[in-house]
Amino acid sequence: MFRCDKCGSVAQAGEAAHKVIVQQREREYDERSKEVPTGRSGRHRTRVEDRGGAGKEIVREMTMCSSCAVEYE
Repeated sequence: MFRCDKCGSVAQAGEAAHKVIVQQREREYDERSKEVPTGRSGRHRTRVEDRGGAGKEIVREMTMCSSCAVEYE
């Protein structure tokens, strides 16, 4: 059970919750000059360089019932 963030009604038990992205922003990630170790507990340890990049971050996300999610899209 959950409460819909849009209409405020309580959903029935077993009803699927829909996570809807309401707001997102562009984000650029800087390059990390130090190499980042990967591997578990020192075995098969390789070093990977993190070059940074660009992407999107979720700023606001709402949990909606199925009827509100259809209306929003």
